[in-house]
Amino acid sequence: MNGSVRAREGNAIPLFPLYGERTPWQAPDLVHCETIASRSRRHGWVIAPHRHADLGQLLWVARGRVAIQLDGREHRAQGPVLQFVPPMCVHGFVFSEDVQGHVVTLAAPLLAGLAEELGAAGDLRQPLRLRVGESGSALAATFAQLHEEYHQRAPGREAMLRALSLQALVHLLRDQADRGRPEPAPPPRRARELQLERYRELVEQHFRKHLPVGYFAQRLGISIASLNRICRDLAGTSAQGLLHQRLLLEAKRDLAYTHKPIQVVAEELGFSDPAYFSRFFSRAMGCPPSSYRARACHHLDRGG
Repeated sequence: MNGSVRAREGNAIPLFPLYGERTPWQAPDLVHCETIASRSRRHGWVIAPHRHADLGQLLWVARGRVAIQLDGREHRAQGPVLQFVPPMCVHGFVFSEDVQGHVVTLAAPLLAGLAEELGAAGDLRQPLRLRVGESGSALAATFAQLHEEYHQRAPGREAMLRALSLQALVHLLRDQADRGRPEPAPPPRRARELQLERYRELVEQHFRKHLPVGYFAQRLGISIASLNRICRDLAGTSAQGLLHQRLLLEAKRDLAYTHKPIQVVAEELGFSDPAYFSRFFSRAMGCPPSSYRARACHHLDRGG
């Protein structure tokens, strides 16, 4: 497995329906399944960093090696391994030429429905990785059946694809629970978790507008104090802190993965004054945007 996950291919992070394709996903299916080799072989076994606006993906590496890059952090793994990539997460892969496995792409409406059914909306907003142990044979069978079902037109195909995708996600979520994640919360806490999830959704929609916390509290039908209390109790920071975290994440993505001038990055993130953006970034990261970009470029060029 040679090379590293390359990133800087222009002035925007590539946003694909499926990697390397520019036309919208036209198929009526909410699931797409293909072997890893069918696409990565055409690109020299390197899938450069990119993201999907409304698609999540399950990468199943049954055999072979893979370097997985997620939002600028690289992990190297040997199959069997299962990686979940949520929508909008910048991701890239470098595979060994003997790789075997599948990529299953889930359209946002299906993913949202599965997350709701599993009570895992928060979990499935983050990348999840399962280094497979005893569940390896079961997962191998699941993805083999997914591939077979996708490429035939048997009765009940859509329902079977949904059920198999759900099964793969259950394996991931059980693994997270086994690592000590909390059990499902009692109803009062669950209600507050739902408010936090709704706040995160509003932040995702509006973080570039620099709206006051009061706007979000009003949309949620609660006081600013209550919103801050929910964020501190469940997310470890204030409502303003979560807003700043989202702005900072997008700034880091643009600085690491694009050639946009820092002034343009600032403008696109809603900062009217580049100097203020630089101060905001420096306070959070301990260095100015230009230094962060230089370090990120060096890290990516060296392959992690």
